[in-house]
Amino acid sequence: MEGGGEEQHGHVAHLPEYPHPPVSVQQPQYGMPVQLPALSQANRDARKERKNANSRSRAARLKKRITELKAKDAEELTEEEKQLLRNFEQKRERKNNRSKERAIEKKTEVERILKKTVSRRTQKERKYL
Repeated sequence: MEGGGEEQHGHVAHLPEYPHPPVSVQQPQYGMPVQLPALSQANRDARKERKNANSRSRAARLKKRITELKAKDAEELTEEEKQLLRNFEQKRERKNNRSKERAIEKKTEVERILKKTVSRRTQKERKYL
């Protein structure tokens, strides 16, 4: 336990340096405190942006891969590629069905509100229209 990191199970934990005071958290598993940085809104926003960028990148790679697979002949596809295409289509189908459900729910709600006279509509209902 020398040299700046805490040794646990043969691994040394290297914690990054932060300009602000850390927050102490008790690890129940080991009974040793771990220093975590107090996150600012800027740090949270940066992390969120990074996660979103990674997600968009993964989606773009998947879309490119699916396009390549669809361009191949069916006989050339491996079982793994066929499964990837099936999963992609199933996910797309679920998303489309959920979008249809939401559109129907919205239409039903609008029709319900429109059946009421204007004077009987709540502020929330007027805003919804």
